[in-house]
Amino acid sequence: MRLRMHVNIEWLRLELTVDNSHAISQLIRQSAIDFGLILDPAGQSGLDVLAFAELDMGIVMAPDHPLSQCDALSLSQVGQERHIISR
Repeated sequence: MRLRMHVNIEWLRLELTVDNSHAISQLIRQSAIDFGLILDPAGQSGLDVLAFAELDMGIVMAPDHPLSQCDALSLSQVGQERHIISR
């Protein structure tokens, strides 16, 4: 799902697009946007990634879920799973 918002002020043009990390990276590669903020910067080949914050995050799942046996997970590993991200 992609969400877009446009703001036009005399000296500023701002377009906010909310999408997944892969889609944002593709928009940068296509020069459709100037920069993006993504939660999973690993594996962004061909792009410069500057980390500016560390987020303490946890993944909660049922004990019988196949990924529950992993010692560590990345966002890309859980990207295809059904999930809810809280604010």
